Amino acid sequence: RGVDKDEEAQLTNLTPAAWEMTLDGVPVSGEYLLVAVLNIPFIGPNLELCPHADPTDGAFSVVMAGEPHRDAIAQHLQHRVADRDVGLGVRCVHARCVEIERGDLLHIDDEVFTWPAEARVSIEIEPASLHILV
Repeated sequence: RGVDKDEEAQLTNLTPAAWEMTLDGVPVSGEYLLVAVLNIPFIGPNLELCPHADPTDGAFSVVMAGEPHRDAIAQHLQHRVADRDVGLGVRCVHARCVEIERGDLLHIDDEVFTWPAEARVSIEIEPASLHILV
């Protein structure tokens, strides 16, 4: 299925939001259309945002896409719909500890939340906290 007109309009009308984060103690801020904290390359079943994300490396992959990436996001969505594997080409930073002081809507495990007033979201990887026996 292709990207429909409503989905195209959503991306076209999307306004960048101010984000303030700390990635492993380093402050990062900017106006972003999309910020994603991943431990795998994909969001959803088939949308690859960071091909180098590795669930075994002990770090999150933080994807940040701003206004200059709007056309690349649209093209990436079109390629994914056509089942072509083309990278998104946006900034992806690896961090073990992600703190978000200010952001936009939160999407956590298929649920959308409004950013709580005066709230900080902190996400940290605990290495070797899960052991898989084969």
